[in-house]
Amino acid sequence: MSQYYTYNNYLSDQYLGMNTFIETYENKSIQKYIIYKGTGGLVHNLRGLSFAIKIAIEQKRILIIDMNKNPAFGTSFSRFFDVNISGLVYFDNYNYIPTDLYYFEIPLEVIKNSSIKYKNNVCFLKTYIVSNQNISDKQQVVVYAGTDMRYNKHIFNIKINGKYHSQLMNEIPIKSKYISTHFRNTDKQNNIYNYITKIQQIINETGINNMYLATDDHNAYDIFKQNLKNVVIHRKNIPPKVKKNLHYEEKNKEKLFYSLILDMFFILKSDYFLPSINSGVSRCLIQMIEKNKYLIPDMISYTKIVK
Repeated sequence: MSQYYTYNNYLSDQYLGMNTFIETYENKSIQKYIIYKGTGGLVHNLRGLSFAIKIAIEQKRILIIDMNKNPAFGTSFSRFFDVNISGLVYFDNYNYIPTDLYYFEIPLEVIKNSSIKYKNNVCFLKTYIVSNQNISDKQQVVVYAGTDMRYNKHIFNIKINGKYHSQLMNEIPIKSKYISTHFRNTDKQNNIYNYITKIQQIINETGINNMYLATDDHNAYDIFKQNLKNVVIHRKNIPPKVKKNLHYEEKNKEKLFYSLILDMFFILKSDYFLPSINSGVSRCLIQMIEKNKYLIPDMISYTKIVK
């Protein structure tokens, strides 16, 4: 089981006492740390975190998950997620580790208050590249930012927490068989008429006339509706009129997070799924379906992927 504590649930007379917990590690020759600084949208973030978890376990490091300075996430990791991995010790703040730590000459307080800069597919903390995955086990403190395109196994040990899982379980289901599509069309674009053609083909082959639409394109619903006249189109979220990534445009991060997880949930409950292959969200859904492992606890999906 992961060992995890936050400031709000720290009570010295419960658990084993955080001071005792830290002393256990400080009594070793040198306790090592990896600080994961979140970047990008939700799936990008979780892929990067899964790599940081891998390094934390392999190099016996305490993991600090810092997503607060990422404008696309902008809050603590534990607000939405839990991690349960044997041998992993993690915190989502800096409250319980020594304050005199350094990454090269950068003190912990500066690390905490710094955002990651992204240029030419490389992540920087000040002048240091922190997206290099060749991480030395010799440094006491390492910082990692970026993503992991390989979807290592730890990503599916990250689960939405009990609060949001309960909300999903209380959502009213679509009782008929249905097709789902994730149509990405703001910062990454796709041809909506190709999707309409494929959906019509599935309808002709299966007789299914219900569809769930997940999209970041404000106009997509109307276009699908006009071209699929005999189809009942369901949606849970209405995107705003923007042409940028919604992770950065939406200021209410709780609303953003839940709307994304809600779309994922209804896609995983569908009979057929038509993805946007150029979207990290769609690729993550494909991985979940193919591997039968999910970010949502107790999920079982029988969805067929349409490519």
